[in-house]
Amino acid sequence: MSTRGHSNNTGGLFEPPVVSVRGWTNTLPFSQFVDFTWRKSAIITRHLESHYMSFLLAAVEVYAYNQSVNLASYSSGQLQTLSNGIFDDISDRSSLTLFRTVTIDPLVLESLNIRYAEKQVIGIDDNFSYYNMGVKIPQVVLNPPIAARDYLTEKAFSGDVSGDIGESVFVYLLVDSLQMNPDRIAHLRPEKFKKELTPDFLVWQQNADLSTLLGANYQPPLYAEVKSSTGPGNAEKIGDGLEQLKAIMPSGSHGLLFLLYRKDPTSSYEGCLVKVEVA
Repeated sequence: MSTRGHSNNTGGLFEPPVVSVRGWTNTLPFSQFVDFTWRKSAIITRHLESHYMSFLLAAVEVYAYNQSVNLASYSSGQLQTLSNGIFDDISDRSSLTLFRTVTIDPLVLESLNIRYAEKQVIGIDDNFSYYNMGVKIPQVVLNPPIAARDYLTEKAFSGDVSGDIGESVFVYLLVDSLQMNPDRIAHLRPEKFKKELTPDFLVWQQNADLSTLLGANYQPPLYAEVKSSTGPGNAEKIGDGLEQLKAIMPSGSHGLLFLLYRKDPTSSYEGCLVKVEVA
């Protein structure tokens, strides 16, 4: 990773430095860049080299669900029923084909998190290893608890952090594994106050590997929704993701539902791409 920035002769202010990671660049506000670089130095100093290298060796196997979902053929209720079958297939690994094995570099993952994820959560590079291995930080308390209440003995995984990890890993797949242009990927604003269903991403670029996966020479934008969980996930999440895609995809369009999950407490993250279209 390289950085550059210089004085613009305006009272000591600096132009936003450009952070370059594996051939692509991202302009960060200077204050954010200072926090980013100093925090990275602290992380590397704080951890033993062997511990930090375990981050670099983390890999996520991403599978493709072999069946394509035509959203035009299903009502909302039918999509929820369909999601039960998809979840069962993922759980027993039927109808799945390995698409990519993505080796995660935590610094790249954090850069993608800062640029693309919905929630303002930094430190995904730190959290990824703990969430990926299912390790919860213990809370040690010496005094006995009060009557009828127990102490918190370990921290809970955060849905916001898990969601950011899922979105960052999806963009990592596109940018690092499929060599797509990061400037052609955009996160849609969630319209929660309007109570309008909206998927996460628009991808404004064609890609030969994705066309092969989809079985079609799709026309941009490609619509994408990400659902992430520190456990095996559930059918409801899959149904919600399909609903979000159906709400906005026009006729003739293609999309992806990306699922990131851990099958059991001893396993690491896996991913699954569900192909969708409106035909």
